[in-house]
Amino acid sequence: SLVGSEMCIRDRHLHTTFRIWLSDIRFKEAQDYLKAHPEYTIESVSSACGFTSRSQLYKIFSDRTGMTPREWRDGQRA
Repeated sequence: SLVGSEMCIRDRHLHTTFRIWLSDIRFKEAQDYLKAHPEYTIESVSSACGFTSRSQLYKIFSDRTGMTPREWRDGQRA
């Protein structure tokens, strides 16, 4: 039905919006951890911020900054 189709589309949009929101929070938290705790490994930052893998953290940093998390952290210290 048309109503069912619209509900499905809205649910998918809400899910996508939630995922983007959650990624934003995790990304900002990772930036905070990287700045405040240079002694933490990238793996520990990734885990602490709720990423399921180190590669997920690398992907979001690459997409948003054009750098790896390590490159971004090193740039913050300069």
